[in-house]
Amino acid sequence: MDTRTLIKERTKQYGSYEGQADLMCKTMNIWSSVPGWNNLSHDKRVTLTLILLKIARALHGNPNLRDHWDDIAGYATLSADLCVAGEVNWKPGTPEDGGQHARMATGALDGPQPQPHRPKA
Repeated sequence: MDTRTLIKERTKQYGSYEGQADLMCKTMNIWSSVPGWNNLSHDKRVTLTLILLKIARALHGNPNLRDHWDDIAGYATLSADLCVAGEVNWKPGTPEDGGQHARMATGALDGPQPQPHRPKA
């Protein structure tokens, strides 16, 4: 299938690309203005962005396309599986106390990170 035919088919399923992009950019601008956005690990940011893409496609295209909902569940599961044990008590912290927020702000998360919690098989 050539690219133009593929784009026409996807537009039928997902709606206009421009509409999706507009919704995503507006939402991402709001998210990035919230202090908590910068406290998120890379996997959480990517997961939320991919879920937003699926929401934009559902709102601008066919909301009954099961693929949207399966993908949303899959992205959420991927990030949930990477949650660090004990994260329930996580707090952002400050640069003064060496909290999580301080490590992200300084780029320290590019180095060794806590091991993710892996559910027992």
